This record gives sequence, structure tokens and C-alpha cells, in this order.
Amino acid sequence: MAEQLDLFTDQDSELQEIAEDTSSVPRVLYFDTETQKGADEVGGWDNIHLMKLAAGVVWDSREERFLSYQEKDTDKLVEKLRSADLVVGFNVLRFDYTVLQPYSSFDLQELKTFDMLLDVKKRLGFRLSLNHLAQTTLKVKKTADGL
Repeated sequence: MAEQLDLFTDQDSELQEIAEDTSSVPRVLYFDTETQKGADEVGGWDNIHLMKLAAGVVWDSREERFLSYQEKDTDKLVEKLRSADLVVGFNVLRFDYTVLQPYSSFDLQELKTFDMLLDVKKRLGFRLSLNHLAQTTLKVKKTADGL
């Protein structure tokens, strides 16, 4: 009986290890930033790189959890983004990466990225705001303005 119990425990342990091994699951990171300053405070939209990171938030599809980073954690945020098989965001190529770039020597534009804004613009021929898309598709408004 004790041998049977040990065997069951070993099998259970193996099954648990298999279930916990998520390395074959693609890591998709859904990414957004919030800034310390607005465009009017940095001399316009051509100075996004001066807005400074207030917070970066990531949803990790492999870990199935949110992770948040403050300005002091930008090195960890960049490393997290570099671990992705795909980064997904809205206006992430022009805005979020530009806000984050001054904190990193790695060129964030090199990350494999799906920018929802660019896809919408390509399909429709014009840009839509994230708030408009949320209201139209999800019937909800954005709850904040990004600052």
C-alpha cells in the first residue's frame, strides 16, 4: 500500500509539473503606459519622449496576470517586453514606446508588435480613438485620460 501511495504521489507530481510548464504557450503582452506630463506641458505631440513614465501596465497571457511598473522600474518593464512573443497595444508604436524609449538603450521598435490603432487605420482609412472603439464595440467608455 505504501508503494502504491508513493507511486501516486510521483505521478501526481509529474502531472503538476506538466500543467505548470507553460513555456510552449506564446507570451502575448498587452501593454499600456500612463504619463507624468501631457502634450501641453512638454511643448506638443512632437515631444512625447519628454512626457516621462508614470506607470506601465502589462497583462501577461502566459502568467495570466497584470503587472505594473513605475518610473523607477523601467528596466524591469523593458525586460518584460523583450520576453514577449508579441506585444499588443493601442498606438503603442508611436506613443507608448516613445514614452518608454528614453529609459532604455534597447530600440523598442524592434519588438514584435501588433498596434491596434494602425490596424484600424489600415482597414478604415482613418484613425479612431480608443474611447470611440470601446463605446462602439464594448458599450463602455474609457474611465481615465492617461495622466
